[in-house]
Amino acid sequence: MQENKINKVLPWVFLIQSLDSLSLARALDHRARRDGRRIPVLLEVKTSPEPSKHGFLPEELPEAHGAIAVLPGLDVQGLMTIAPFTSELRTLRASFRQARRLFEILQTGAPELGILSMGMSDDFEIAIEEGATMVRLGSALIGPRD
Repeated sequence: MQENKINKVLPWVFLIQSLDSLSLARALDHRARRDGRRIPVLLEVKTSPEPSKHGFLPEELPEAHGAIAVLPGLDVQGLMTIAPFTSELRTLRASFRQARRLFEILQTGAPELGILSMGMSDDFEIAIEEGATMVRLGSALIGPRD
């Protein structure tokens, strides 16, 4: 989510799956508190070196989680990752396993974290095998984009 879209999008969402920076977290928290809300969010973790992927780097994640978890307008419910764009099973599994390990590490100090969102239409089976509790199935449900 881009910070400039918060005011337009926030009234319509029940979960933000792509919280990828502290600045976005602070902006969402500010708007949520102004509206008297507590917004459920997933922290996006970057498990792929692709430049098109965003999120907290694995080594940044524990500190970022700590900083975001105390913001009163946000309710951190778990993690989200997007695997590399590849059909190479070993690469996909490595991405999903890294996210699952990070999720498990965070859960030791925050057992309320319950969502591990990973996998999309082309790789959701592998994501489920690797521990996903939520998948995103856009094109599998409505067809490919034009």
